[in-house]
Amino acid sequence: MQRRISRTVSLCRALLSLSVLSSAACAGTPLPEPPDELPKPDFGSFVRDVVTLAGLPDRPPLLLSAGPGAVQANTPVWIINLDSSDAPVQVASDSVGGFRAPPVPASASDRVRVLSRTERQHSAPLDLRTIMADVSDAPLEAAPLPESGLSCFSVTPSPTLVLRKSQGTLRLDNACGVTVDLTRVALRFGDQNLALSAAPARLSAGQQVELDLADSQGPGASERLEIVLIDVQAADGRSGRYAIDVFSALD
Repeated sequence: MQRRISRTVSLCRALLSLSVLSSAACAGTPLPEPPDELPKPDFGSFVRDVVTLAGLPDRPPLLLSAGPGAVQANTPVWIINLDSSDAPVQVASDSVGGFRAPPVPASASDRVRVLSRTERQHSAPLDLRTIMADVSDAPLEAAPLPESGLSCFSVTPSPTLVLRKSQGTLRLDNACGVTVDLTRVALRFGDQNLALSAAPARLSAGQQVELDLADSQGPGASERLEIVLIDVQAADGRSGRYAIDVFSALD
């Protein structure tokens, strides 16, 4: 008798759980979706490139290479100098996630962004800073970029915004206690059919503002990448630099 009661209770519990799940489904509870991001590049897997090239005195080459596991295997890797107008350098990672990139035009102290992409996925960016080597004709070296933003000034979302259909918004929040000048708000590429609304010249203490992005091309079969560059200068002398990846929506 006790075994029969236990079996009945277990059956009732199972039916109750099934009922709860069914009710949740009927109520429209969304099922979790797989993440759309690839793993962020791992600076710990980068290795110093032993190749030396005779570069121009004012713009020696930046040579980047990485060992196994640095990025997603067999994906295109984009290397973007955020402080120049040069086209991104692209290289394919190998079957174990390493790569050796072609020379990247750069100057000392430039910010260089590395990310892996496919047509429908992307990684979070790894940002590097370039360092001048001791020998004039040696390649530039790269190190992780230190925090380059003001802790009291935020851009949301960061560092990546994925548009919804043809629209997106960045929120700028000045919690610095002093006026902050927006010395630069611009698109890095400018050829991806994205338009950015005009930004004010400054934000007073405690002020927020939203910048709208509109995509005239709309969703497609592959992601397009634009980068919004924002430089700020606080009235007390502090400054910050921000670079937000903006990806177009997918069909």
